Amino acid sequence: MVKKKKSPKTLSLYGLKFDYEDYEQRMMPEGAYQIDNVNKKVGLEGGLKPTIKTKTKYWDCNKNYPATEEDFIDTYFKKKKPKDLEGIWSQGNQFGIIYYGLVKEGENYQAYMIQNKMKMIQTSGSFFKDIFNPQEADYEIASGTKFGIFTYDKKKRGSVNGNKFLKFKGIGMVINTMSGNNHYPVNFEIEYDVTQVSERELRGESKDAKFLEKTHGVPRSAYKYWPKIKIVEVPKNRDEIRRLREERGSDKDIRRLEDEKNKEV
Repeated sequence: MVKKKKSPKTLSLYGLKFDYEDYEQRMMPEGAYQIDNVNKKVGLEGGLKPTIKTKTKYWDCNKNYPATEEDFIDTYFKKKKPKDLEGIWSQGNQFGIIYYGLVKEGENYQAYMIQNKMKMIQTSGSFFKDIFNPQEADYEIASGTKFGIFTYDKKKRGSVNGNKFLKFKGIGMVINTMSGNNHYPVNFEIEYDVTQVSERELRGESKDAKFLEKTHGVPRSAYKYWPKIKIVEVPKNRDEIRRLREERGSDKDIRRLEDEKNKEV
């Protein structure tokens, strides 16, 4: 009796299909090597750890999550209001902009890539090809996935100069454009510190992020995009102040507004 050949194991990565064995043994190591060389040439540290894992408690490369702002809000905040860092954040540079969402689960903030609108001209490894046929990498394939977790740093409780501190753990994806015409994504495990500058600004503190900001002007801060800031006018009478206190429940804000009122008298 002839044994049936087993079908090749398939790897699903950002909606793309690969032969698992070929990706693990050839494509991922080759892509990681090429990307590492490019990073070192531009002054980045390099030595990142590539991973073939598509789903862990930190990330999920399957496109099973909201890929629009409306779907994200409807999925996670239809029945509750976002608190603290929860909501949609944006981070942009000369290559485009990303929108990611944070949802709190226990002590962690799950980070979802809602939309990645980054498009970069990257080296192909060929001098002439880069001149006459530059390679563009479209990072939109990462939209609708989960890329990591933010957690407040227990070793740095409280705040310093009004700042708070977090840890990020997850993946960073780079598209390899140096293996002929076969462009494909490679994931790297990453961890770095994050400073919460304010309720609406998170700033990455990795050495690579600092280097890129200093040498190439690439911003390393993300800003809260949703919910929008509500601009509240200072009430002109105590009845309005009392109503605002009931709505917001913040004695601190009310004391500030009352001080403004007293200054006007």
